[in-house]
Amino acid sequence: PSDVALFYFAGHGLELAGENYLVPTDADIRSKAYVENDAVRVNFVLDEMGAAKARLNIVILDACRNNPFTRVRSISGNGLAFPNSIPSGSIIIFPTAPGQVALDGSGENGVFTSHLLKHLPTTGITVEEMFKRVSSGVRSDSLAVGREQVPWLNLSFSGEFCFVGCGTRIDPLAYASVVKEKAEIEKTTQLLQ
Repeated sequence: PSDVALFYFAGHGLELAGENYLVPTDADIRSKAYVENDAVRVNFVLDEMGAAKARLNIVILDACRNNPFTRVRSISGNGLAFPNSIPSGSIIIFPTAPGQVALDGSGENGVFTSHLLKHLPTTGITVEEMFKRVSSGVRSDSLAVGREQVPWLNLSFSGEFCFVGCGTRIDPLAYASVVKEKAEIEKTTQLLQ
């Protein structure tokens, strides 16, 4: 119950009849019928994570790419669909809105994963704040190449989680109280001297 579960996927994903699938690199999808056998249903992953009853499930799907199987006429469309089964206590993020195609980027990673790797080790920020920074960077980079891409975030988690050091954050009220107490101690010390 106190665990955090994380599922990350980068690669091709596709939507078929409202269901999202993640495509392994060795998949040989020749028709619509092959999708269920060769690809992984996103709802399967979400259902398994929900069954584990972790405190927090984080699902990062950098899979909103164009359909790699354009030769198969029964599979059409781009991007992923809205998930239809989300366990409570979950955070799900796509690199772009459902039904949209994410930019690949020019480096080793896509635009989204590049920003994720940049902000993931940041100390003292909540997972929500980290994803906001990722989203801001993705949007900025995509606008620079003339195509707006805004990551899609679904949040049903009300706790607090940081990848690195939530305990290092300073509560402004607690800090103000410590500063006030320090000033009083210094004043008392001066009077005693």
